[in-house]
Amino acid sequence: MTGSPITIATAERDCTSARSTGRTSGSWQRPSDRGLAGDSGQASVELVAVIPLVVTVGFVVFSFMSAAAAEELAAQSAKAGAIALLQDRDPAEAARVALPGGSRRSAQIKVDGRRITVHVRPRGPIRPINDRLTARAAANAGPEPEG
Repeated sequence: MTGSPITIATAERDCTSARSTGRTSGSWQRPSDRGLAGDSGQASVELVAVIPLVVTVGFVVFSFMSAAAAEELAAQSAKAGAIALLQDRDPAEAARVALPGGSRRSAQIKVDGRRITVHVRPRGPIRPINDRLTARAAANAGPEPEG
């Protein structure tokens, strides 16, 4: 009979522990269910708080991508103007035609001797950032021909 006092003591300790925590065999909950009761709606609140940040970061990234595209367009346009100058055509018109429709309206083309400079404003969603990221490219048609 030496084994039964240990069994009874263990059973009493388990019952005492259940009473002190307020859990009895009828009200036992899984650990995963207990933690969710107090967090009701927390994920929704966090999502609502993060959405403006994600949208803002997306707009800024899109603006920088637009600036990179504007830089490429300005370089191509300036080269087209320099080639037109070498072919005795209107360099400003050639540079403007080399730009796509939306960029033509915002482009500034300057011809100074044999140097063509093109400024293209990117078409991103945030205007103040676009103004600061205006692309500038220049191309030189070489020295004046002798003759």
